[in-house]
Amino acid sequence: MPTTTGYEFGEIVLVPFPSTDQRMTKRRPAVIVSSERYQHERPSLIILAVTSRVRAAPAVGDAVVTM
Repeated sequence: MPTTTGYEFGEIVLVPFPSTDQRMTKRRPAVIVSSERYQHERPSLIILAVTSRVRAAPAVGDAVVTM
């Protein structure tokens, strides 16, 4: 059975992220982290925001990617 989303693990997508006051949204890049198996079972995606902003000490949930 094909996935219900049409997206694959590792793809970069643009999604509307809300501002902190919830009044506006802005399209920002995110990476798909839900697996194909997960997407077969559920009609949703798990995504992580992508940013070039680096903090001195990563916060809970941050993942620093180096190349």
